[in-house]
Amino acid sequence: MATIQFNYSKDEFRVCPVTSFRVHKKAEPLMTINAVAAIIFLSIGGFAALLMGLHKMPALNILSDQMYYTIVTLHGINMLILWIVFFEIAAVYFVSTALLNSRLASVPLGWIAFALMLLGALMLEYTVLFEPASTVMFTAYMPLVADPKFYLGYIIFAVGVLLAGVNFFLTIYLAKKNGSYPYDSLPLTVYGVFIAVVIAVQAILNGAVVMVVALIYSIQNPTLQNLTTSIAYSGFFDADLWKQLFWGFGHTAQYINISATAAVWYALIAVTLGAKPLNEKYSRFAFLCYLIFTVPVATHHLIVDPAYSMPFKMVNATILALGLAVPSLIHAFVIPGAMEKKMREEGKAGDGLFSWIKALPWNEPGIGALFWSILLFGFGGILGSIQGTYQLNMITHNTLRINAHFHLTVVAGTTIAFMGLSYYFMELIPRKKIMFKKLASWQPHIYGIGLGILAIGMFVAGVLGAPRRTSTYEYYLNQGVAIPPWDAGLWLLGIGAIIAVIGGAIYVAIMVLSLFFGESLPKEGDWSSKIPEPQTEESNGNHTRLEAPGTLTLGLIFMFLFAVFYIVTFIVLAQRWPIGPRI
Repeated sequence: MATIQFNYSKDEFRVCPVTSFRVHKKAEPLMTINAVAAIIFLSIGGFAALLMGLHKMPALNILSDQMYYTIVTLHGINMLILWIVFFEIAAVYFVSTALLNSRLASVPLGWIAFALMLLGALMLEYTVLFEPASTVMFTAYMPLVADPKFYLGYIIFAVGVLLAGVNFFLTIYLAKKNGSYPYDSLPLTVYGVFIAVVIAVQAILNGAVVMVVALIYSIQNPTLQNLTTSIAYSGFFDADLWKQLFWGFGHTAQYINISATAAVWYALIAVTLGAKPLNEKYSRFAFLCYLIFTVPVATHHLIVDPAYSMPFKMVNATILALGLAVPSLIHAFVIPGAMEKKMREEGKAGDGLFSWIKALPWNEPGIGALFWSILLFGFGGILGSIQGTYQLNMITHNTLRINAHFHLTVVAGTTIAFMGLSYYFMELIPRKKIMFKKLASWQPHIYGIGLGILAIGMFVAGVLGAPRRTSTYEYYLNQGVAIPPWDAGLWLLGIGAIIAVIGGAIYVAIMVLSLFFGESLPKEGDWSSKIPEPQTEESNGNHTRLEAPGTLTLGLIFMFLFAVFYIVTFIVLAQRWPIGPRI
């Protein structure tokens, strides 16, 4: 049996009074500052979301077309990149030090990484808000050309993230070398984060090609607007190749988030219930699948592009996409299964099939966060699988159904999970007591309900053909084009956005008030306390019976709904695109 060798002093470490983890004192400010930056950018992205939601509501149209695309770009960058990545870096530093009983490999490197990330983020914010040519949205497709500072901001931010990733890898190496973590396999949460960071390196290297080329091109086109004389317009630059390169970065980046989200789910069941995954081997296999299938499946963004052959798109976009659906399903059912098993082992679940759900400690914000994160992520996954199917993509591409999908997966799944974990992070690292605990337990429900309504609105309008990336639909009406009744979906979109922003504002308020005005909790635990050993598959006991019948039933219901969504979408396709001779 391996023995932990912890050779650090009280000057360097403290003992967490709650978990008995050894916390590297010099790494704590890095964790906190990255988390604070994340919440600031979440606030900016949330305000942009409110403006977009109000603008989409019929008859409001509060933004000009130019301002709308500015707000869309601002929203995408802040919510999909800045908020999530800054929070992930805070988590990276925490799990690689506290869970491995190690100091951070290089604290100065951590501060350099943060400075570069912050500089890059501020450059992005400035160019989007004050350079009209930089309203190219998150996708930033060529031949649209932004200000050079836009691409330079991306590059500087990415270098900072890469340095943070290097620090993470070096910390793991240090923990193994010094014996503070002598075990063969990483703890499951650390393993999930490790996979996320490896995917991040892939994304950054791919993104370097995209952004460096775009930077050079934008410098060569100082007017930024005169596309008639640009290289891209003249046909020198292959727009299809650009999209493929971009999504090698953009799609891969989203699976950084999904891998990190799954890791957070495992952390949340541990801190809220003390639960363990049903089968750690399958959970690790699921994380590994993300690493294998993420890059080729980026092709599903190119299904309607004529530059690629049907077999190429069928294999990479549709068939291999199942390689990403399977691990997400594993995580999404292992987590509630672990929760059910824990409730039944403690005698709190009763004899009912779903009585364990009622027995969960719903006064804990982490439980509400898990519920909405997994539920909405699951339905978003169904929509994503449909959209990745070659035939079905023809009626979903570039409609608001696409937005419904990623608002359910990345926005709902990732953001709600991160919010839930941050309530415990506040009490473990800054050691400030969460204020308004009851309101905090309701906050994930408010945010989750809002996002659910928003996604339903997007789905309804998208099914009827409402396009995405469109400021308003007045143009169609002014041209005399008969459009379907999109209004109901758009009203739901706006109402859902308002509710979700209220939930997000409550979260930000609780975090800010708790950090600055919350009760300070004791920082030092018992130095003589035993260092927690990592959970292993053996520590989870033998599986001799059906331990989570309720979760199994929910899984069967979910798969039935999966099939229904698929069949109905094929029926809609057949009605819109009849096969055979017309009569």
